[in-house]
Amino acid sequence: MELNTQVIRSTVWYVATRLWTQLLSWAVTLVLARLLSPKDYGLFAMSLAVVAFLELFQEFGLGVAIIQRPSMTKQQLNAIFWIVSTASLAIVAVAFLGAGLVATFYREPRLVWMVRILSLTFLLNSLGMVPYNLLTKEIDFKHRSLADGFGVVASAGVAIILAYLSYGVWALVWGHLARAFVRNISLTIFCRWVPGFEISLSGMKGIMKFSLQIAGASGISTLSEVANTSIIGRFLGGSDLGLYSMAEGLGKSNPLHRLSTAVIQQLCFPIFSKLQHESKQLQKYFLRITKYLAVISLPLQVGMALVAKDLIHVLLSEKWLPMARILQIFSLGGVLFILLTPSAPLLGARGRSDTLLRFSGISAFVIVIAYLIGSQFGLNGVAVGWIIVYPPLRLYMLSLSLRELDLSMRVYVENISSPLMATVAMTVIILLLGILIHAHTGAVGRLILDVSVGAASYFMVLFLIDREFGSDVKYMTRELLSFSRS
Repeated sequence: MELNTQVIRSTVWYVATRLWTQLLSWAVTLVLARLLSPKDYGLFAMSLAVVAFLELFQEFGLGVAIIQRPSMTKQQLNAIFWIVSTASLAIVAVAFLGAGLVATFYREPRLVWMVRILSLTFLLNSLGMVPYNLLTKEIDFKHRSLADGFGVVASAGVAIILAYLSYGVWALVWGHLARAFVRNISLTIFCRWVPGFEISLSGMKGIMKFSLQIAGASGISTLSEVANTSIIGRFLGGSDLGLYSMAEGLGKSNPLHRLSTAVIQQLCFPIFSKLQHESKQLQKYFLRITKYLAVISLPLQVGMALVAKDLIHVLLSEKWLPMARILQIFSLGGVLFILLTPSAPLLGARGRSDTLLRFSGISAFVIVIAYLIGSQFGLNGVAVGWIIVYPPLRLYMLSLSLRELDLSMRVYVENISSPLMATVAMTVIILLLGILIHAHTGAVGRLILDVSVGAASYFMVLFLIDREFGSDVKYMTRELLSFSRS
């Protein structure tokens, strides 16, 4: 099977099963936003920040090494499993002993048992770590996505029932634990991999060097996010942190971002690894993936910024309106958040784990400083600080990946020029609607009008100015129809 066909079919298996779970997850968030308060989300964000910090010491990047290495023996996989399981047990012990310190830091006594319960996810995740990465290595996104989907459904059911029964923030905690349990049990069943006690440390030195650099890069990024959440929680309080978390979830880390990131990082990393010594093919796939991310991300993120107030009013209720400005900033910055997603998998596949480590260090330092300064001016100050420093950092990451591929910035911009122009046209039309019609229309009507007219104008302009895009759509449609018949 040609690589093009394999990529399309693998993506279909993944996206078809993942899309509905992301939509369900977003819908559940909207329901819970009406049942719970910003304070509940703020408390949950505080506890998750602690869990994210402890997660740095669980996997050590060994999952990435399973995918990147051409082959691993059963004994090496067993060794990886027991290393991760032992680390997970130690993390749970640390969480139980240190939860009181977390509650003291945030001045929130309820965090003690929240952190302890959430730490149990480490034991569950250690069970599914090797199966998850083995399925990814074989590009078996059907079974991996089904496992994720089962977890989302379980989480949604538990969280909504408990929220309806007035359990408050504990609805989010037990929903999170239910997701981890169902997901990891499903991964183990689908992969049919069971750990053994026969282990081998042969070749582990090279594996650990690569893994630790990848883990270091990921760890620094996670530490930065934990620090940012802690800064807001400490200086601005739980309510502002809840507003920040919701704005970030919709604007910068919305379902599109989670879906595109998962597709790019989990599909493209093994593909880029296979092509790591074929420069022309790498250029081709990098540019093509980037273009289609631009086709999706530019209109969605810019459009969300344009309709932010009406979107919040209709979907979340008026109590969330104070986050409107932050949502607009995160939506615009989220373009780069999504568009440059292929850069890290490319550098990792090419073995540039040291480059990723250095970039993560620079990025974390700059963003934490921006949050510290911005927090002195309130939540809007934090968002402004982020938008000042984030784009230059992402563009620096882009320059590193283009240099690795021996591509110029001009070629990159030309590659995404058609969705850029179509987005500009869409923006002008939506702004004109605001001047001519909005004064006589309610929030629901404005939102429906802006979304429908904006989407129609965007794709009309895109198809008119980019004939190659139309040809690519036809090709992918033929492949999908062929796939459905096979």
